[in-house]
Amino acid sequence: MSFRWLKHYMPRSLYGRAALILVMPIVVLQLVVSVAFIQNHLEDIITQMTQTVVREIQAVSSLAAELTDHGEVLDVMAPILPASPAISCMRCSARSTASPAARASCVAA
Repeated sequence: MSFRWLKHYMPRSLYGRAALILVMPIVVLQLVVSVAFIQNHLEDIITQMTQTVVREIQAVSSLAAELTDHGEVLDVMAPILPASPAISCMRCSARSTASPAARASCVAA
């Protein structure tokens, strides 16, 4: 391999070369340690977030399994679910407003 292109960018003085010899290992070491720390930190965060999502899904599914009526499920899960202008009906896959009358008519159908 030819490093002639690199010779143009390297310092020519003794002071510049000495500074490069002292600074480069510190920069490389700091980059390696930073990347390793960030990667480990992000893996921990992803694991924690995944466990949280699994627990939330289990909680919602256990609540849904305890109740028999579709309207009851929506009433109990209303504080848990994000606020939205419309709720999708699982039985008829139609969009209905969040009012109890509309839910009752959808459940009765």
